[in-house]
Amino acid sequence: MATAAKRKPVTPLALKWLMISVGLAVLLLGLVTFLLPLPIGLPLFLVGLLILMRYSIVARRITLRVARRYPATRRWLKKARALARPANAPNRSACKDRPQ
Repeated sequence: MATAAKRKPVTPLALKWLMISVGLAVLLLGLVTFLLPLPIGLPLFLVGLLILMRYSIVARRITLRVARRYPATRRWLKKARALARPANAPNRSACKDRPQ
């Protein structure tokens, strides 16, 4: 009988790059399907953006820069953050050591 090979656990760095790749793929798919008559392009774009914001510091900085410039985007990001946060998670915006 062949022995089962031990699987190596996924490292955090590998998971980060995998999720960045998935986020970019979903974001690009959203851009491509945005012009189609099906209403799927914008939701795909937003899901890809949220994945990228979670795992990429550069994407987070760009998104926050856009949010500072356009207040409507800032309001949308606050709503999306509230929906994505579990009910029992602490409110990060209330932290005093982080800049607002």
